[in-house]
Amino acid sequence: MTLPGISAWQRDASNVTRGSPGTSVPAAESGVAGSRRARSIDTSGAGPSLRAIRVGAVDTPDVSIVAEQDERGVDWREVVVVVLLSVTTILTAWVGFQASKWGGSMSISFSQASSARIEASRLEGVANRKLDIQASLFAQWVEATGSQQVPVADFLRARFPEPLGTAFDAWIALEPLKNPDAPLSPFDMPEYAIPELAEAADADRRADAKFEQALADNQRGDNYTVLTVAFASVLFFTAISERMRTPRGRLVLLGLGIVLFVAATALLLTFPKLV
Repeated sequence: MTLPGISAWQRDASNVTRGSPGTSVPAAESGVAGSRRARSIDTSGAGPSLRAIRVGAVDTPDVSIVAEQDERGVDWREVVVVVLLSVTTILTAWVGFQASKWGGSMSISFSQASSARIEASRLEGVANRKLDIQASLFAQWVEATGSQQVPVADFLRARFPEPLGTAFDAWIALEPLKNPDAPLSPFDMPEYAIPELAEAADADRRADAKFEQALADNQRGDNYTVLTVAFASVLFFTAISERMRTPRGRLVLLGLGIVLFVAATALLLTFPKLV
């Protein structure tokens, strides 16, 4: 197909080269004139210009490439990678939060156990002082009774503190001097019970329970720390799979990350939580 503009240029160039009748044009001048005329061709004619053809050839996209991209569709591996990285990041933050919470609970339990132990020691000290005083009073009563100092014995008897007073009355009612089955002293009677001793024993039990709870909380915090490492490994294998050059290498690392994710999530569901 011959473009109108190019045909006109060819005719003009041939005329200039041949020259008009009666005029001789040197070959060099005809070549220069032809080149100048070629530069000054009007590209606004009816047909498409050379410049327009060249620009269109560069700017027009390859239809085969677009068709290939449309046929390929969604890359599900990339979708899996994005979802896995997003969910794992959230779970990593969650298990880190849980590890911190259980560590705080452990510290609180240890503090409560220590406070309960101190309270038990204080109450036990009070009970021991009471026991010493009452044992001393009973020993003086025994000595006064044995030496026939009835007024002194009665004086001491009237001033027995509780629970020695109640236990002494119950012990005397058993006639311990005649009854071999009677307890050896009122301190062996069921009625003799110092309240502070019971409170001290209760505080000791609370201290032991809090100590065991602190150990359990510490183990739970360690378990969540292990899960943090597991989820961090999932992030590593999933991210590094995108750097592999071969499809097989990418699939192997991505599969390893998915297996670790499933195992760590299953363990996470079995662990207790604190909010």
